[in-house]
Amino acid sequence: MRYQHATRDRDKALAESVGRPGPITAKLDPRLHPDGSWWSKLDRAQHHLDDLYSAVAFYTAGRRHNVTKEEAGDGTWLYRVWFTGEVDQDWALLAGDALFNMRAALDHMAVALNPPSKQDDRIYFPIYEKDPWRKDATGEYIEGPRNRRDFKGWTSHMADEAVAIIRNRQPYAEAFRTGDLVTDHLLFILKSFNNA
Repeated sequence: MRYQHATRDRDKALAESVGRPGPITAKLDPRLHPDGSWWSKLDRAQHHLDDLYSAVAFYTAGRRHNVTKEEAGDGTWLYRVWFTGEVDQDWALLAGDALFNMRAALDHMAVALNPPSKQDDRIYFPIYEKDPWRKDATGEYIEGPRNRRDFKGWTSHMADEAVAIIRNRQPYAEAFRTGDLVTDHLLFILKSFNNA
């Protein structure tokens, strides 16, 4: 528990330093405070990452390893780590648990952004690599209706400001703004690992 309290204190200080709770956050939802369940999920993810970093540091102390970078051919890079000894199988478990808790934190936040009477276990934080509202030259939607329907179902009771932020942070939106690949977006990577 010492870890969780220290992390929560750090997160509260971080939230205060970036202006939270500020007018936008207060408008989004008063339940968005550092004691929300998503903070607990993020605390747990950080705990798993700390354990993973410790395990890797212990393993690599005094051992040689090489890292290579190769172009994958589709504009992405493939990084390979070559170890001189056997890797602990727990690394994959720790990484998976961390990723699962990060994804769960987003889902918990999406639920909390809905009014209590509309909160249920069928609400998820939407993550899309393709714009569900994009239309072709004839005005027809390019993507099928499922993602639009899901997005509306998960966000229809949220404050407009929250929905705007969620839409603005989608992998497709960030890629459009920055020119980066959708596949490099952290939310896309998180979704890919969790849906693998």
